[in-house]
Amino acid sequence: MMESAELEGADAPPVKDFLKFPQKSGRELVAEEAYQKTYAWLKARDCKKLVTVQMVEQYAMSVSRWIQWGPPSPPLTFP
Repeated sequence: MMESAELEGADAPPVKDFLKFPQKSGRELVAEEAYQKTYAWLKARDCKKLVTVQMVEQYAMSVSRWIQWGPPSPPLTFP
């Protein structure tokens, strides 16, 4: 039977440029911060070898978009 390879995660890969681009709206994109914090969180739990860099990038971009949208608007009320 084949033995599975023991994988070791490396330090966080460098943040790609698209996570740092300024937004047209002038609002700050926090994807770089979300990426770094997520990778640190995964590393602290010894889980960074279980996810791909692309998954962390996509998650960071999603989180930054959620933050950009801000809190939900209050419900509409009708007289």
